[in-house]
Amino acid sequence: MIMPTWRNWNKSTQQLMNSEYFNRYLSLLSNPELHQMLEKNDLNIIFYPHYQTQIYMKDVPDFHDRIKVIRQGEETVQSLLKRSDLLITDYSTVSFDFSYMEKPVIFYQFDYKRFYYEHYNQGPITQDLLFGEVVTEEEQVLNGIKKFANKDKQFLENTVDNPFVIKTPKQHARLNYEAIANR
Repeated sequence: MIMPTWRNWNKSTQQLMNSEYFNRYLSLLSNPELHQMLEKNDLNIIFYPHYQTQIYMKDVPDFHDRIKVIRQGEETVQSLLKRSDLLITDYSTVSFDFSYMEKPVIFYQFDYKRFYYEHYNQGPITQDLLFGEVVTEEEQVLNGIKKFANKDKQFLENTVDNPFVIKTPKQHARLNYEAIANR
Protein backbone atom coordinates (compact mmCIF):
# COMPACT_ATOMS: atom_id res chain seq x y z
CA MET A 1 0.00 0.00 0.00
CA ILE A 2 1.19 3.47 -0.86
CA MET A 3 -0.28 5.96 1.60
CA PRO A 4 1.36 9.38 1.69
CA THR A 5 0.28 12.14 4.03
CA TRP A 6 -0.67 15.56 2.71
CA ARG A 7 1.13 18.87 2.26
CA ASN A 8 -0.52 22.04 3.47
CA TRP A 9 0.96 24.06 0.61
CA ASN A 10 -1.20 22.19 -1.93
CA LYS A 11 -4.37 24.22 -1.41
CA SER A 12 -5.92 23.89 -4.85
CA THR A 13 -6.14 21.39 -7.67
CA GLN A 14 -3.65 23.42 -9.71
CA GLN A 15 -1.15 23.61 -6.83
CA LEU A 16 -1.46 19.89 -6.23
CA MET A 17 -1.09 18.91 -9.88
CA ASN A 18 1.98 21.14 -10.26
CA SER A 19 3.61 20.01 -7.02
CA GLU A 20 6.70 17.86 -6.64
CA TYR A 21 4.65 15.79 -4.19
CA PHE A 22 1.97 14.81 -6.70
CA ASN A 23 4.43 14.36 -9.55
CA ARG A 24 6.72 12.10 -7.51
CA TYR A 25 3.85 9.71 -6.78
CA LEU A 26 2.53 9.98 -10.35
CA SER A 27 5.98 9.07 -11.64
CA LEU A 28 6.35 6.14 -9.25
CA LEU A 29 2.94 4.69 -10.04
CA SER A 30 3.50 5.14 -13.79
CA ASN A 31 6.95 3.55 -13.75
CA PRO A 32 7.20 0.61 -16.23
CA GLU A 33 9.82 -1.06 -14.00
CA LEU A 34 7.30 -1.05 -11.14
CA HIS A 35 4.64 -2.51 -13.42
CA GLN A 36 6.98 -5.32 -14.51
CA MET A 37 7.89 -6.03 -10.89
CA LEU A 38 4.22 -6.29 -9.94
CA GLU A 39 3.52 -8.73 -12.75
CA LYS A 40 6.66 -10.80 -12.18
CA ASN A 41 6.02 -11.16 -8.43
CA ASP A 42 2.21 -11.34 -8.56
CA LEU A 43 1.89 -8.19 -6.42
CA ASN A 44 -0.78 -5.50 -6.29
CA ILE A 45 -0.62 -1.93 -5.06
CA ILE A 46 -3.28 0.05 -3.29
CA PHE A 47 -2.75 3.79 -3.61
CA TYR A 48 -4.63 5.64 -0.87
CA PRO A 49 -3.91 9.38 -0.97
CA HIS A 50 -4.55 11.36 2.20
CA TYR A 51 -8.16 12.54 2.43
CA GLN A 52 -6.99 16.19 2.32
CA THR A 53 -5.15 15.44 -0.93
CA GLN A 54 -8.23 13.72 -2.34
CA ILE A 55 -10.16 17.00 -2.09
CA TYR A 56 -7.99 18.50 -4.86
CA MET A 57 -7.15 15.30 -6.73
CA LYS A 58 -9.86 15.13 -9.36
CA ASP A 59 -8.63 12.74 -12.04
CA VAL A 60 -6.11 9.99 -11.50
CA PRO A 61 -4.94 7.94 -14.45
CA ASP A 62 -5.30 4.19 -14.63
CA PHE A 63 -1.72 3.31 -13.85
CA HIS A 64 -1.86 -0.45 -14.30
CA ASP A 65 -4.22 -3.37 -13.74
CA ARG A 66 -2.32 -4.21 -10.55
CA ILE A 67 -2.62 -0.69 -9.08
CA LYS A 68 -5.90 0.31 -7.49
CA VAL A 69 -6.61 3.86 -6.32
CA ILE A 70 -8.85 3.90 -3.24
CA ARG A 71 -10.71 7.00 -2.13
CA GLN A 72 -12.00 7.85 1.31
CA GLY A 73 -15.20 5.97 2.10
CA GLU A 74 -14.55 3.08 -0.28
CA GLU A 75 -12.73 1.06 2.39
CA THR A 76 -11.62 1.72 5.93
CA VAL A 77 -7.99 2.51 6.58
CA GLN A 78 -8.03 -0.30 9.15
CA SER A 79 -9.04 -2.90 6.56
CA LEU A 80 -6.43 -1.60 4.11
CA LEU A 81 -3.71 -1.84 6.73
CA LYS A 82 -4.72 -5.35 7.73
CA ARG A 83 -4.68 -6.74 4.21
CA SER A 84 -1.51 -5.01 3.04
CA ASP A 85 1.93 -6.52 3.52
CA LEU A 86 4.16 -3.52 2.78
CA LEU A 87 3.59 0.18 3.42
CA ILE A 88 5.17 2.98 1.43
CA THR A 89 4.53 6.30 3.14
CA ASP A 90 6.38 9.49 3.86
CA TYR A 91 5.57 10.80 7.34
CA SER A 92 2.20 9.21 8.06
CA THR A 93 1.51 7.85 11.53
CA VAL A 94 -0.08 4.78 9.96
CA SER A 95 3.52 3.57 9.86
CA PHE A 96 3.21 2.90 13.61
CA ASP A 97 0.15 0.71 13.05
CA PHE A 98 2.04 -1.15 10.37
CA SER A 99 5.09 -1.54 12.55
CA TYR A 100 2.94 -2.82 15.40
CA MET A 101 1.71 -5.55 13.05
CA GLU A 102 5.40 -6.30 12.29
CA LYS A 103 5.04 -5.39 8.62
CA PRO A 104 7.76 -3.53 6.71
CA VAL A 105 7.65 0.19 5.94
CA ILE A 106 9.46 2.28 3.33
CA PHE A 107 9.58 5.99 4.16
CA TYR A 108 9.70 7.93 0.88
CA GLN A 109 10.84 11.31 2.19
CA PHE A 110 11.91 13.34 -0.83
CA ASP A 111 10.95 16.66 0.80
CA TYR A 112 12.04 16.17 4.41
CA LYS A 113 13.33 19.70 5.08
CA ARG A 114 10.42 21.42 3.39
CA PHE A 115 7.86 19.20 5.12
CA TYR A 116 9.24 19.97 8.58
CA TYR A 117 9.84 23.63 7.78
CA GLU A 118 6.49 24.48 6.14
CA HIS A 119 4.02 21.81 7.23
CA TYR A 120 4.83 20.31 10.58
CA ASN A 121 7.31 20.87 13.38
CA GLN A 122 9.78 18.04 13.54
CA GLY A 123 9.06 15.76 16.46
CA PRO A 124 11.28 13.38 18.40
CA ILE A 125 11.22 10.71 15.69
CA THR A 126 13.71 11.85 13.09
CA GLN A 127 14.93 10.06 9.97
CA ASP A 128 17.72 8.29 11.84
CA LEU A 129 15.23 6.78 14.31
CA LEU A 130 12.70 5.42 11.85
CA PHE A 131 11.82 1.72 11.76
CA GLY A 132 12.15 1.01 8.08
CA GLU A 133 14.07 2.12 5.04
CA VAL A 134 14.22 5.88 4.55
CA VAL A 135 14.61 6.82 0.90
CA THR A 136 14.50 10.00 -1.15
CA GLU A 137 14.50 8.75 -4.74
CA GLU A 138 12.10 6.69 -6.83
CA GLU A 139 14.79 4.14 -7.69
CA GLN A 140 15.32 3.53 -3.97
CA VAL A 141 11.59 2.89 -3.52
CA LEU A 142 11.75 0.34 -6.35
CA ASN A 143 14.77 -1.30 -4.72
CA GLY A 144 12.84 -1.53 -1.44
CA ILE A 145 9.92 -3.20 -3.22
CA LYS A 146 12.39 -5.65 -4.80
CA LYS A 147 13.80 -6.47 -1.36
CA PHE A 148 10.27 -7.06 -0.10
CA ALA A 149 9.42 -9.27 -3.08
CA ASN A 150 12.65 -11.23 -2.57
CA LYS A 151 11.94 -11.58 1.17
CA ASP A 152 15.22 -9.89 2.10
CA LYS A 153 15.70 -10.75 5.78
CA GLN A 154 17.37 -7.48 6.85
CA PHE A 155 14.71 -5.42 5.07
CA LEU A 156 11.89 -7.35 6.74
CA GLU A 157 13.48 -7.09 10.20
CA ASN A 158 13.80 -3.28 10.08
CA THR A 159 10.19 -2.81 11.18
CA VAL A 160 10.29 -5.51 13.84
CA ASP A 161 12.97 -3.50 15.67
CA ASN A 162 10.74 -0.44 16.27
CA PRO A 163 11.68 0.94 19.72
CA PHE A 164 8.53 3.10 19.83
CA VAL A 165 6.04 0.23 19.84
CA ILE A 166 5.43 -1.73 23.03
CA LYS A 167 4.94 -5.38 22.23
CA THR A 168 3.63 -7.36 25.12
CA PRO A 169 1.56 -10.35 24.07
CA LYS A 170 -2.12 -9.83 24.92
CA GLN A 171 -1.46 -7.53 27.90
CA HIS A 172 -2.64 -4.23 26.43
CA ALA A 173 -5.83 -4.05 28.49
CA ARG A 174 -3.83 -4.60 31.68
CA LEU A 175 -1.24 -1.98 30.69
CA ASN A 176 -4.02 0.53 29.99
CA TYR A 177 -5.72 -0.24 33.31
CA GLU A 178 -2.45 0.17 35.24
CA ALA A 179 -1.64 3.44 33.48
CA ILE A 180 -5.05 4.86 34.41
CA ALA A 181 -5.04 3.44 37.95
CA ASN A 182 -1.57 4.84 38.67
CA ARG A 183 -2.39 8.44 37.65
